[in-house]
Amino acid sequence: MKPGCQLREISAVERWLISGSGVDIKFHKGLIYAASGAILDPSENSLVGALAAKGPLALRSDDNRIFFATTDSGGDIILKMFDTNTFTQTGRAVVESISGEA
Repeated sequence: MKPGCQLREISAVERWLISGSGVDIKFHKGLIYAASGAILDPSENSLVGALAAKGPLALRSDDNRIFFATTDSGGDIILKMFDTNTFTQTGRAVVESISGEA
């Protein structure tokens, strides 16, 4: 544990937004990003935003980007990219589903 860090109890807000087994979360610049799209400030026990995405996520801290991978009803994978400074969507890519035999 870092000097000056303190353990604390998880708040009801955090428990509700980050629950279940195998939940994906990332920590970046003092905020927690959850696979639900929720953005939490653990120092204030508050929800500071919500991204319009749900699913597995990856963080690229060198340029403040977070990526979510979701699927649509046709089985295509939708990759959404967000700016972690402004919480706005900055990109979207579709990977069409592939079918057939290998």
